[in-house]
Amino acid sequence: MIGEIRHHLRDYTCTDPIQRRLEEIRQTIAPAIDTLTLRLGHIPTATEIAEELYVDLLEVTQALIARTGYQTSSIDSASGNHIAWH
Repeated sequence: MIGEIRHHLRDYTCTDPIQRRLEEIRQTIAPAIDTLTLRLGHIPTATEIAEELYVDLLEVTQALIARTGYQTSSIDSASGNHIAWH
């Protein structure tokens, strides 16, 4: 039963679904940020991320904005205050 609830929440609670292309970019941003931070010695700009991923700056910006929409509270948490970034 819990699994079905989790699947429903995962599949139907995103109020603004993002395009597949942005989803693909969104999934590559965190590793790119980690790599660039180590290489450059600072948190990378959106332009640096776009250059690293060989994608348009606008797409990176949209994906960065979209990734903030994936902030959720854990249904297993007693207080409901646990935040997980996906």
